[in-house]
Amino acid sequence: MQETPHTGVLDALSSDYVPATLLAAAWTLARCSLAQPADAARLPQAIAKVSRAPARAVGLHDRGEIAPGLRADLVRVREVAGQPVVLGVWRGGRRVA
Repeated sequence: MQETPHTGVLDALSSDYVPATLLAAAWTLARCSLAQPADAARLPQAIAKVSRAPARAVGLHDRGEIAPGLRADLVRVREVAGQPVVLGVWRGGRRVA
């Protein structure tokens, strides 16, 4: 994982089995990027690799980013001891967790 995100070959990360690993993967990707600022993906770009990019890859243009007219699926996250912790989840604009 140290090399791939910085070479431009990683378009999307996806999982159908353990979705929570995607948040951890994005966090790790952003952390790796911060170590190499010239190639930095930063957190928003890392999150896009587990949200917008997979949605677009399968033709789901109504989700994957925060924008007017889209589904409003959101996850509120805080970093605790270097790890992402989910504080809230909204689906279609309604809080579900």
